[in-house]
Amino acid sequence: SWFNIPDPVAKVQEVGNSPISASVQQHAPEPKSIFLILYLQYGLMAVFIVAPAVFIVDYIARGLQFCAGTGALFWGLYGIGSMIGPPLYGYFADKVGAKPTLRTVLAVEFLAIFALCATENIIVMAILTVIIGSFPPGIVPLMLARIFEMTSCPRLRNVNWSKATIFFASAQALAGYGLSAVFSATHNDHRILFILGGIALLISLSMEILYRKTQQV
Repeated sequence: SWFNIPDPVAKVQEVGNSPISASVQQHAPEPKSIFLILYLQYGLMAVFIVAPAVFIVDYIARGLQFCAGTGALFWGLYGIGSMIGPPLYGYFADKVGAKPTLRTVLAVEFLAIFALCATENIIVMAILTVIIGSFPPGIVPLMLARIFEMTSCPRLRNVNWSKATIFFASAQALAGYGLSAVFSATHNDHRILFILGGIALLISLSMEILYRKTQQV
């Protein structure tokens, strides 16, 4: 990944007689409400992350009784997905934009978590684990790219990224406690936790779309 780090010297393009950074694009300012939607979306993504990150090994080892060794193998597959996620998500954000990439990723992850609940085929689950594992670290640069698309002001970028991170961290902590309580109350039913995570992701996916539709009415 070292070779993918951008050159610190910004490329310059001429506009009239004034050089400006090519990496800074002018965008129409977004209303504050759309940033709040983004924070809430990011928080819901954190809820989704907790369920497989905390419980997938236990699901494999005890829930499906594949033994601890197989659970450890799946944790390794989850880690492989984590290494793939950031460069893959970043590549598509560069090519097609952060917003369509974000929507596609949320849809794929939603399908993946529900497919994980529906199958006990170990090969299919292994593939799904890699896909799900790509999300936690991959969503970070993708969300940052989305904020960069929404405003060209460096100060506002920093402020919005800080707020989004606070929402994410708070939601993740609350989800850890909440899903653990649900796990205990449902007598260790892992699938319910995955379904709740999937529902959080579905809500996140639909929030901005619904917001845009209401603004057009």
